[in-house]
Formats: sequence, structure tokens, C-alpha cells
Amino acid sequence: MSEKIDLSRETDLRGLSTTEDILIPADPLKRVIGQDEAVELARIAAKQRRHLLLVGPPGTGKSMIAQALALHLPRPTEEVRVVHNPENPERPLVEVRGEAEVLRERESKGSAEGELIRPEAAPVNVAERLGYRCRSCGAYSLPSERFCPSCEKAKIDMGPQAGNPSGTSWAG
Repeated sequence: MSEKIDLSRETDLRGLSTTEDILIPADPLKRVIGQDEAVELARIAAKQRRHLLLVGPPGTGKSMIAQALALHLPRPTEEVRVVHNPENPERPLVEVRGEAEVLRERESKGSAEGELIRPEAAPVNVAERLGYRCRSCGAYSLPSERFCPSCEKAKIDMGPQAGNPSGTSWAG
């Protein structure tokens, strides 16, 4: 096909043979299909600097709208931090830092804090959560390898708590 199809104008997709024939809009909000009212409300909320709550079942485009909307908002000029309060740990302190102060702080700290160690020297639970150590056999490999080269089992637990760093259950 010589010309790409604009889905916002074309409704007859019978001539479409592959997704390569579809024109992908530059504006990420125009890439959301089937949620026209939500996209319009998101645009209005961004323009008026209002809050927006997106609610719905998984797969309806909430995250896609939120990520696209972030590109329509001005860059933040302040950073809000919640800081440990040693005098009263139950009541953390809140700090608001300006952009210039945050940049100065980053430059003074450099790119990394602490010292680098080998994965084998890290605590076992840390090495497992980062994907270096196999939970089944204890062998070490790169985190990009999803399956252990030694025992060929998945290095990441795929059980009901997979992806939950605290390991606690929120089902009630």
C-alpha cells in the first residue's frame, strides 16, 4: 500500500493488509482508540491545570491516557520530598525544592551513591529480587536472563505475589 491510513478519518479498514499501513499520530493522546470522552476530559484537565481520576477495568487505556497526558503538561519546577523525621518517625517531614536547587544537588552528588559490589556479595534476597540469583538452585546469572541457565527454571517467582516487593497480600 502506498499511502498510510489515518484512523481518525478512515472508518473502512477492509483494504488494510498490515498494521504498517496505519498512520501513527505524533500526539500520544490521539493514539488512544475508543476512549474519546476520556481523552477530551484529559485535555481539558491539562489545559485548566485540574486533577483527573481515571477509573475502569484493566486494559481500557487509563495508563496510556495518563502517560500521554504527561507530555501535554509543563515540566515540574519543584520537587516534593517526604523525608524521615528522626525526632518523630510517625510524622515525616515534607520538603519542597526548586528546580535550581535540585540540579545543584544532583551535580554535587554525582551519578551514583554508595559503592558498587558484585551480585554474589549482595544479600541473597536482594540478588534474587534484582534477578541475579535463581530462587530455585541459587546460581547467579545476568538479570536479563529470565530463566536460570543451570536449572532452566524461571528466576522470577510467577506466583500470586509476583511483582509485589513487600510480599504482603492486599486481598481482604
